[in-house]
Amino acid sequence: MTLSEIKKNLNSLVVKDIEKALEKFESILNSDSSYFTQIILQQSKYNGLKRDMNNGTLSSSNMNLTRNKITSGLIDMINSLDEEDVDLVAAAASLKSSGNKNSAPSNNIDDSPSNSMDTNSGIYISYAWGGESEKIVNLLDDELQKRKLKVIRDKRDLGYKGSITEFMKDIGKGNKVIVIISKKYLESENCMFELTQIYENKDFSKRIFPIVLADADIYKPLNRINYIKYWDGKIQELDQAIKSLERGTDVLDLNRELNNYGKIRVLFSDIAFILKDMNTLSPEIHQGQNFDTLYRMLSDT
Repeated sequence: MTLSEIKKNLNSLVVKDIEKALEKFESILNSDSSYFTQIILQQSKYNGLKRDMNNGTLSSSNMNLTRNKITSGLIDMINSLDEEDVDLVAAAASLKSSGNKNSAPSNNIDDSPSNSMDTNSGIYISYAWGGESEKIVNLLDDELQKRKLKVIRDKRDLGYKGSITEFMKDIGKGNKVIVIISKKYLESENCMFELTQIYENKDFSKRIFPIVLADADIYKPLNRINYIKYWDGKIQELDQAIKSLERGTDVLDLNRELNNYGKIRVLFSDIAFILKDMNTLSPEIHQGQNFDTLYRMLSDT
């Protein structure tokens, strides 16, 4: 398959199904292509569009405008591809598998219940290990279990050799997720991956039950900017390290981690603003109440 044919197939797929086009675009890239970061940004924008539609915060006209911007940006990226960006063998296999002529276009985002997240009856806890966070989680875990609530946390429920990534994705789909926000949490790749997974599913504000520790310090805009700068630095550091490797080195997994950093960076400002706008009560108040307010909120939803 030639580069011209690849571009033609991808452009055709964009018109039919943006989500599948984004997936295929990523799968055909060489591991050292500079397009990995750009594609994750487009994926984040599209996931944000789906989320806003599910939440009913976008009119049809704004939905179409946003979708058209994503489509235009994706087509520009496709048309600017060079041969060194593309794994021709992977492209031939991937694009051939997507060539079902009978598939219907699916760019009209469906906000029906069938497209919503998986449901579950357990309460997940997302937190950074160690320090004050873990002390609070241990107390909270004991208290909620005494009240007969099913609590799911990694140290107990992620079995030996279990997939950490899949467990984090399960947290992202959880109907009720207690999030212990600390500085360590906001600077942790795994913790922030969990938080972005939660955010990209429906009803983020309704599904999370945050407890914000003092050291997170998210209430002043300058402090939130410092976290954004932190993730900018992590992206630059890893990107430069990948580029320093000998050409031909398999860096696909490293690029996926770079993409995760990029997603955190893109979504951080919106997530942090939502958290700072919530009256989450202080950890001291929660502990003084034996987490009663939190228990009642979890029981009522």
